Amino acid sequence: MRDVVQRTGMSSATIYRHFSSKDHLLAEVRLEWLGELRARKSGRLRGATAGDRVADVLRGTVRAFQRSPLLGKAVILASQADDPGVKATLTESYEVTNDVLREAVEGEPIDVDEYLMLLGLAWNGALVSWAQGRLELDDVDRLLQRAARVLLEGARRRPG
Repeated sequence: MRDVVQRTGMSSATIYRHFSSKDHLLAEVRLEWLGELRARKSGRLRGATAGDRVADVLRGTVRAFQRSPLLGKAVILASQADDPGVKATLTESYEVTNDVLREAVEGEPIDVDEYLMLLGLAWNGALVSWAQGRLELDDVDRLLQRAARVLLEGARRRPG
């Protein structure tokens, strides 16, 4: 937070008026990144199949972490904090992400909410594993591409 104070020229009291903690500030960074992703992808998803389009969205998020890996790790670890500001911001982040992913799977005969929940768990788990040093970003990208397609195929085959 001292770095933010120094770079912005604002007082720490002003910053804490807007963000309950450093983790809350980092959660807002994540929301900002996802908002930029939504703006870039909305109406312009690439891929012939729903699996390809979902994979394209996920790859876009991995690229953001590749551009700023230290900030990315901080953002992911901060999202695990038990802070009301973080929780509220994450709820909004999930809504932004799900908007883009819903567009990617539009028309698929699946339970979209269940698919997004399962995909989100895989996504979060892979990113936390990366932030904790257990996976490389290339592994995260590969695993998410596979998870998006496998979960979609499984959702299509499900009876009823």
